[in-house]
This record gives sequence, structure tokens and C-alpha cells, in this order.
Amino acid sequence: MILTYTEIREALPEQGLDIIQRLGSEPSSARALVCDGREGPKTRSALYLDPRPILALCAHGLGKVALGELLAGAAEVAPHPGAAANNRGAWVNKYCRMTARASTSVDRGAWCAFFSSWALDAWARTQGATFQKVGGARRLVRDELKVKVPLGEVRPGDLVAWESKTRPSPYGHVGIVVAREGSRIATVEGNADLTPGLDGVTSRLFGPDLVRIDGARPLYAARLVL
Repeated sequence: MILTYTEIREALPEQGLDIIQRLGSEPSSARALVCDGREGPKTRSALYLDPRPILALCAHGLGKVALGELLAGAAEVAPHPGAAANNRGAWVNKYCRMTARASTSVDRGAWCAFFSSWALDAWARTQGATFQKVGGARRLVRDELKVKVPLGEVRPGDLVAWESKTRPSPYGHVGIVVAREGSRIATVEGNADLTPGLDGVTSRLFGPDLVRIDGARPLYAARLVL
């Protein structure tokens, strides 16, 4: 599940460094890297999520869908320096297009739930089904996914909703669990900080309590069963 910098470069020789950094975390704190494409000491000493098991044929399809967007470079630039990341743009439009409410919802709130809803629908369609719900992170996991999961038992394919800390809101934040190995849990999330003024699809690494670096605690976990 975890690779060194040398190993991740060998595993993804075609990827740019700014994309590889989206898979990295500082080893001492699990803090995400700044994804600026620069090879500094933190980048070289970081630990990286190995994408190959997630992309394997036997892996959960939802993780493949989510990771594919990360590797494709999904991100939106803030409308002006220092502003919160934009909720408009080609990537956000892609994730909101699946719902009739997109024309009114796309301009509101963070797009982590839009991304997770899109990923659920994209995976469901490979199984002959659809998932047409979209909304805030808490509502998506608490209300729209009917199979609830104890927070201590999350596995690949589950969604987790967190409270908000750095950006207080009633919507919270949501991520897709893509890997679990021992006490480490990895997610792929939309609308996550990459660099100042740029938010995108990236990975995060957690301990078993799923508490975020800013202290935000997990609220709910659930999964879509088709």
C-alpha cells in the first residue's frame, strides 16, 4: 500500500511530479504534500499510496474510478489569488452534469460531494445501475447511502463524511476509501487542497481513528450496495 519516493517514481514513470505528489504524505504527521511539481526534501522523504493494487482487476471498482480522476489531474483554480477554490469549471461541470439540480447546485458549497456522487454513478453504471443523488457531504453519506458502516470497520468502496474545521460549514467533507492495510486507511477526495488557490482530486492517509490533520473527526460511513 505504501511506497517510497523512488518506488513511486518507478511505479508511475509517465506521471508528472505534481500528480505523484497527490499520492504523498509526510511520514511523521501524514500531512499531505503541497502539489507544486517541485522536488524538495519533503517530497523525497514522503510516503506514497501505491495506486497499482487499486487499479488491479480484483479491486473495488469505485476506487478505480476515483483514482483515475486523480491521475487525470482533476483540479479547479481559484477565481483570484487567496480566494477559496472555484466551484465552477470543466471538472466541476463534469461531476455535476449527472444531476438535474446541477444548474442551481454547482455554484454552491464545496464540490467534494459532487465528485463522490459522480464516482458512485460512474461505478454503478458499470454494474447496470445508476446513482443519481448529489448534495452536501453529510447528507450524501448519512441520508443517501442506505448501508451504514461502523467507522472502525471501513473498507475500500466505503464513503466517510467528516465535520468541517478549516472551512466551517453545515456540509462537511467526504472521501472515498480506496485502500486499507493494518492501521492505515487511504482515501481519494475531491475539492481537497493541492496548493494555495488550487483544489483538486487527491489522496489522504489516515490512522484507524480517521481524524484529519486539522482535527476534524469522522461523522458517518456508508456504502452503496447494488
